Amino acid sequence: MIPFGHDALVVALAAVFVGYLLFGISGFGASFITVPLMSLSQPMPYVLALAVLLDFSAALTVSARARRNADLGEVLRILPFTLIGSLLGVLLLVRLPKAATLISLGVFMLGYGLYSLRGHAPEGHVSRWWVVPAGITGGIMGALFGVGGPPAIIYLSRRPLDKDALRSTVATFIVIGVGMRLVIFALAGLLLKAEVAVGYLLLLPAGAAGLWAGHKLHAKFSRAAVMRVLYGVLVVGGASLIYRALE
Repeated sequence: MIPFGHDALVVALAAVFVGYLLFGISGFGASFITVPLMSLSQPMPYVLALAVLLDFSAALTVSARARRNADLGEVLRILPFTLIGSLLGVLLLVRLPKAATLISLGVFMLGYGLYSLRGHAPEGHVSRWWVVPAGITGGIMGALFGVGGPPAIIYLSRRPLDKDALRSTVATFIVIGVGMRLVIFALAGLLLKAEVAVGYLLLLPAGAAGLWAGHKLHAKFSRAAVMRVLYGVLVVGGASLIYRALE
């Protein structure tokens, strides 16, 4: 069974290539492009199942390729607070107005990304204590919307990491976070469908090509250029979340 029509498949392949090109450069952010575009023609549960498989594959590839560059200390510091935030997010799931909260997160990401792209990014490194609000906020957002990366990404971007360590550390964090979501999706039966396997196999070559191209660009970019890409992904992600809230 082919889950995509011709036009929808072309859009999906292009979205996956561009999304994982950005992932190859920055270590995250593909789903901000793939999910909104694929959801125009496909049911959201199906799109999210494909996204979690593709994200896990990409993050595992990046982190495995450059695992020596990852700062595991940063990852281990942020994970406990992410878990706390996830538990809080589950408690808040039925209490917070979802659309308003999603728009608020989107506006923050969009504003921070645009502000930084205009050359106003904060200078210097932040204290390790910022891992507490970054981890808890990311955990809450992950539980509520499946988007827990941005607070951690912003925190890690302000730590003393070079461009290779930043990408590898982000990818390692994404592997763990997406891996937990992958297990949840599998237990819920969302991955055990023929159309999910077919869709994944159809889109995987485009994702691999985008990831390869992103890796080549990453090697040529300075840290400042990588940071501009990262801020650009935050802008796209913020706009994507606002779109999801308003549709």
